[in-house]
Amino acid sequence: MNCPTVTNLMEATDALLKFIEENDIQDEMADDGDGYTDTWRSGEFSELIEHAQARLNELKEDIS
Repeated sequence: MNCPTVTNLMEATDALLKFIEENDIQDEMADDGDGYTDTWRSGEFSELIEHAQARLNELKEDIS
């Protein structure tokens, strides 16, 4: 497939997913009560990341 828009979207999605993983981006935060903050990745956020990665991989396979 020779569609620059799709290629650009795939590259941007790939870069975003790599950034999230490499920088350990979390979407939940709470004060632990001792002056520190705990962060974690919610199940929903993890599922969205996994879903996006799976669909991106499928698209890469489909167009290669």
